[in-house]
Amino acid sequence: MKSIYSVFLFGCAVLFAASCSSGGGDDTPPSTGKTITLSADRSSILADGQDAAVLTLIDNVTHEDITSKASFYAGEQLLNGTSFTTEVPGTYTLKAVFGDVTSNTVEIKAVSGDIDAEGITLSVSKEMVFPDGGDFAVLTLTDADGADVSDLGEFYADGKALEGRRFSTTSGSAAPITISATIGGHDVENTAEIIATSNINFTSRLLFENITMTGCQYCPFVKTIIRDVEKDDPAQVICYCIHNSVSTLYQSSQLSQTTLDYANVYCDFMLPDESDRRRAAPKSFVNRNKENHSYDSKYIQPDNLRTLARQQPKNVGIAIESAYTASEVTVHASIGTKQSFSGRAVAVLTKRMSWESDSYKYRVMLAYAPSVEGQELSFEAGKAASFNVTFDLTKLGSVNPDECEIIVFVLNAEGICQSVQYAGVGEAKSY
Repeated sequence: MKSIYSVFLFGCAVLFAASCSSGGGDDTPPSTGKTITLSADRSSILADGQDAAVLTLIDNVTHEDITSKASFYAGEQLLNGTSFTTEVPGTYTLKAVFGDVTSNTVEIKAVSGDIDAEGITLSVSKEMVFPDGGDFAVLTLTDADGADVSDLGEFYADGKALEGRRFSTTSGSAAPITISATIGGHDVENTAEIIATSNINFTSRLLFENITMTGCQYCPFVKTIIRDVEKDDPAQVICYCIHNSVSTLYQSSQLSQTTLDYANVYCDFMLPDESDRRRAAPKSFVNRNKENHSYDSKYIQPDNLRTLARQQPKNVGIAIESAYTASEVTVHASIGTKQSFSGRAVAVLTKRMSWESDSYKYRVMLAYAPSVEGQELSFEAGKAASFNVTFDLTKLGSVNPDECEIIVFVLNAEGICQSVQYAGVGEAKSY
């Protein structure tokens, strides 16, 4: 989406000063070495001078909400506050400045106050949902420029208003359910259909966990494997890395003591018979099977991992939703199943990081919740189980939530992974 800053500049300086709530920034101290993350609670607003997107700024080092201490800009125009409104339609690029540090940018689409539905398109993230109340389809409205204007719409299932932009149900449907939408009081021209049925297979995926350490002679081989399987779309093999206690990532303080503690617990848990298990790298595990696999084995090869993923049971599905504040990431997972069993659920907070001079970013474990072993749960066929955990960011050093992903997986009574799912922090992903 292109900026219309040239339009914005024309006669808008006074408007912004009048339309944005008051804020600070003048007494902000220098913050060299810090990283900051800007977010907005809306991606689209009405250009009526009243509808507002509220801005939040987080210091990723101290994990403080520093919104009131920062300065905010639309383009290069200073805003007089911590929320954004305008009477001029267009796409605006916003940023924040705290001391001598500039944040990421966010884009907000301002739509004419007399908006109509012309050029608006309704789409759904999936056309079939499992009717257990945990699976869902995300509903989206897109304008002619490709901008997401879902925040301005209202959605309906067979004419019944929905709360928000998710569709889920606990009832199967003999006929497709019609999803429709309105925007600005006008009907969006197209509709979509969703089938709610238990007669579907969940996506099968494989969990690949790798213990590694920076500089290990075997790492390039594993890096090649991870790169290869992560090219798949949709992802079949979900990978992440646990750096053991001699990794230089701890020596350089890129990873916290808390992460090191989790890494040691993981090594103890997966390698209970190793006399020097905390230095036992490199080793990899598929679906939490504690049998070690040497890297020259045909078992640890990209195509074989893909084949194993396709052969996985298709009886368990996982949906992930999450949110974050300055100090924590909260995760809600719904776990659906076609057969009843007892087991555990585990959540992993990961960060995309490069190894040495490599530009490719790999998932590296930051923390587990509630633990490496996971939380005991009973899973009932046809009924979604809830799994809710929180990650304390204040114990994890410098963490930018935009660089993080969440992995959730389900283990059976024998400790073998039955299903795995991943999502970015703040992203909603269904079964």
